[in-house]
Amino acid sequence: MYAHSLNVVVLALMVARSHGYNNDQIRSLMTGAILHDIGTKKSPLRLSVKKSV
Repeated sequence: MYAHSLNVVVLALMVARSHGYNNDQIRSLMTGAILHDIGTKKSPLRLSVKKSV
């Protein structure tokens, strides 16, 4: 999970820079990116596993 969150941060940073975000905007975006999956740590596994069709 850590690697996924870090990848999201890096991608968000790349997009933010390409769109001209300022440092405060980038900092806020990166905080949200690193925390975006925080709720999945405590949720039951059955909620995150998709059933195959």
